[in-house]
Amino acid sequence: MKQIGIVRLDRIGDTILTLPAIKLIKQKYPDCKIVGFFNQYNSQLFLYNSEIIYPYLDVIEILQINLNYQDIEKFSPLKNIFEYLKIIFWKKRKRYSFEKIFVFSPTTSSYLLGSSLKAQKKYTYFYQSRLNRFIFSNKYSYYLDDIDKSSISDYKNVRHEIFQNLEVLRLDFYFDFEDLSNYRPEIFLPDIPFEKYDLLVFDKKLWFYNPQGIRWLKIFINTIFNKAKNFNKNIKVGFISNRKEITDIAINPSITELLGLVKNCRCVVCFDSGIVHIASAFNTNIVAIFANRYFEFDTRRWSPLSDNKKIVKLDIFADDNFDSIDFEITNPAEFAEYVFYQATEYLQT
Repeated sequence: MKQIGIVRLDRIGDTILTLPAIKLIKQKYPDCKIVGFFNQYNSQLFLYNSEIIYPYLDVIEILQINLNYQDIEKFSPLKNIFEYLKIIFWKKRKRYSFEKIFVFSPTTSSYLLGSSLKAQKKYTYFYQSRLNRFIFSNKYSYYLDDIDKSSISDYKNVRHEIFQNLEVLRLDFYFDFEDLSNYRPEIFLPDIPFEKYDLLVFDKKLWFYNPQGIRWLKIFINTIFNKAKNFNKNIKVGFISNRKEITDIAINPSITELLGLVKNCRCVVCFDSGIVHIASAFNTNIVAIFANRYFEFDTRRWSPLSDNKKIVKLDIFADDNFDSIDFEITNPAEFAEYVFYQATEYLQT
């Protein structure tokens, strides 16, 4: 049986935006064995009790790598050298001889793995301004995204990340995908019970990582809970976080439990993160909070695809210094009241 490889070694949200492409690959090549390469974290989207619950993958290979991201999403290549060595010396790759490989994540680790796997054809995409293009481009047929959000002036050309992944497929076979509504990601859950909440609020450690940010977030969360208590309906509110220093009532579910909570929830409030795309996949009502740094770009590239969504801008980056957060710009209590007001439209129905 011919084999096709899919590589996605980065975060949950970006992985979810690859799901429409994975489905199309399986539909195009139903008689091929589809092998997905993921890390130990994002692989949990496809597995439950070590069994594959995602119907468009036949085999899942999990690489035990842990890529390091610092505050404000600054990636640290030097801290990941050991992780790259794990990929280079990953022994299982020798058993595969692929017809085709699709590398969807624009990361050094993914390009490195795709380069080391044996395949007749390899497809991916690169950003024009990034070093990976010059290191790995000779290994792949590729689609080039020439939009750099740090210098772009015309945001009308920015398309959703799902389009990027679908463009990779069009290097192999043609199809029309101008209507993005036909390509909402599908997430599959095991047949187990999940708790139901009216409102779920999510942490964002990459923004709220220092003492000032933690204080800001505490006020924001406490205000949301207080507004919910005084709401004219009895609603159940939960805060999803693995940090007990924010609040001792934080919920820290597994990935599978988190997916089920979002699916059953009436409304999700989250900062720009993978939760945006989880909620969109289930068409859960969402209030998505994006920072003012690159707001126009980010809301076009990673906006929620849910039918019922509100996008809110949070000013925490000073206009003259977009490299650091200033928590004095926006009052957390007032912002929480505004966010809760946006959510009430979904809580009243």
